Amino acid sequence: MTARSVHIASLFKDPEPMLRLCAEISPYGLYTSERVDHPINQGLSERHDVMAHYLRYGNRMGDGGAVKTLARRTNYFRGELAYGDRLQTGAGAILQHEALASAARKIHECDVVVPHIVFANVVVPGQELAPHTDVPEFFGCNRKTMPQWLVVVMLRSGLFDESRLRIATGVSWLSSGEGGTFACWPDGVDAPAVEVEAAPNSAFVIDNCDVVHAVDRFGPLGAEVAPLRPGMQLDLSLDGQSVVTDPEGATVVRYSLDELRVALVWKAYCFEDAADLARWQRGDNQLTIDVVIDRIVQDLRVRGRITGLAPSSPELGLLMIDEYVRYPIPAVCAAA
Repeated sequence: MTARSVHIASLFKDPEPMLRLCAEISPYGLYTSERVDHPINQGLSERHDVMAHYLRYGNRMGDGGAVKTLARRTNYFRGELAYGDRLQTGAGAILQHEALASAARKIHECDVVVPHIVFANVVVPGQELAPHTDVPEFFGCNRKTMPQWLVVVMLRSGLFDESRLRIATGVSWLSSGEGGTFACWPDGVDAPAVEVEAAPNSAFVIDNCDVVHAVDRFGPLGAEVAPLRPGMQLDLSLDGQSVVTDPEGATVVRYSLDELRVALVWKAYCFEDAADLARWQRGDNQLTIDVVIDRIVQDLRVRGRITGLAPSSPELGLLMIDEYVRYPIPAVCAAA
């Protein structure tokens, strides 16, 4: 049986160089989703599955799903330390970290681990992450070629498992602050959540594409999130004030380091063996968006959800999300 998660109590002998590297790659932009233009995506947001659930139920405590605060509560700051062949000097210390690779091998019962991505995320007071899964990947299908909600539907449907890329994700916290508990549902959305303390220099490794997870609201109780909007940037400082500026360069808000949550997100592709890796490198079993949609529509017909002509957008996308994607419902909402 595969391990659902691996906790690493101490990731670095000294986390200070990695924290300083995070400051060196400033400024950080707000995390924004790519947009894939295809008729199936008309009228829907890239993570419509997450947005709709959050607006209906709020965070995992059943609080905070207001439209007016959606963007600034969930749109954190992100910087890139490694992506494929692009690597910031000093980022190899986490990209090639053996403890993370070892955890990935346990989670996916695989021999070959190919580290690929390291992001640095900065969360400000008042922000949170609603229950969600990360966007998975399949041969020929990822967040750059398909709507993100559709790739999530692909995984949840189980119709494309032969072409799935297994991904392990390690989250490591470099600074603490109040609140912001990491929660996940490794035993399914109907089981109790597992809470993980975001202790500095610790790490938690899971399959974030398969396991639903969330981050509770960060910062002091009742903290109001700053009026963030697209185009704003954060200049992260370890020795003074970190400054958020608007697109015109004006200061919006300042934070001390202990008011921020700095986290590293490590991702690696996992393969059973060298032959499995070679299959991916050759590009076997590449899927296209039209093939994916046709297969899902056929399954919806078998399930009795579609009879006659398939609905057009956005109804077809909403039907796919409704049929295949489930997130935990807060107890306060379930009891109402």
